[in-house]
Amino acid sequence: MNDRLMKAINSKMSTNPLANALRKKAEVIPDLDIEETVPQPTAAAEQADAKVEVINPEGKGETKPEDNAVKQAPAASAPEEQMKPETPETPEGQQTKFLSDDIVEMLAQQVGNEMTAFYEYTAINAWCDGVGLPGFTAWTAKQACDEMAHMKKVLRYLTIAGVSPKLPSISGTVTSYADVKATVDAIYSREKEVTANWRAIAKKALQDADAGTCALAQWFVTEQMEEEDTVEAVKFRLSIGSVLEVDLQLMEQYGD
Repeated sequence: MNDRLMKAINSKMSTNPLANALRKKAEVIPDLDIEETVPQPTAAAEQADAKVEVINPEGKGETKPEDNAVKQAPAASAPEEQMKPETPETPEGQQTKFLSDDIVEMLAQQVGNEMTAFYEYTAINAWCDGVGLPGFTAWTAKQACDEMAHMKKVLRYLTIAGVSPKLPSISGTVTSYADVKATVDAIYSREKEVTANWRAIAKKALQDADAGTCALAQWFVTEQMEEEDTVEAVKFRLSIGSVLEVDLQLMEQYGD
């Protein structure tokens, strides 16, 4: 009985982990029938084991079907390559197009706006000089020069970007005023309009990822903050003092 038991155990040890435990039991239970106790492998299990590794005639092991599937799968592209934006190429011999058509149109219109502001300041300057207000004359002369410089700055920006803009015509500028307060109110309205225009240009430039126009618009918006602050200060002085007192203050501030 012991020989039969040991023979059965040795034949099953390679396929069933229970054989080790049964061999130990057989030493103390001589009548144990190992053939009935050890579960026999099913046909499906034997077929599955055969797929793990097949020995070819040359003695080399073939890989699992799952390994073949993994090896045949195409390698995924690197995330950096997938996310890399395409950079448009500039045709050889042509200048890079820095500005969109919408930005060009808005800046061309702004050249006209700055020129209108210059003309309006010049008209107010002439009126103030005609009524004998040297302080207001000096202030509006300085403001007119600033507006002309602004116009040239925008025009120069368009030129270096390789653009020949179509400039708008100027019309509808007021050239006569009832009193000093009316001139200051007109200046204040003009400055607020210019500010709104530059903020619209800045917004569009951000949408277009136009770094150059963003920088230009930022400079002008900062300039407009100062311009509006100056006009508001003049309006406040007129609200608490006489025209002659404010004129004297402006003469001290802007006169030669």
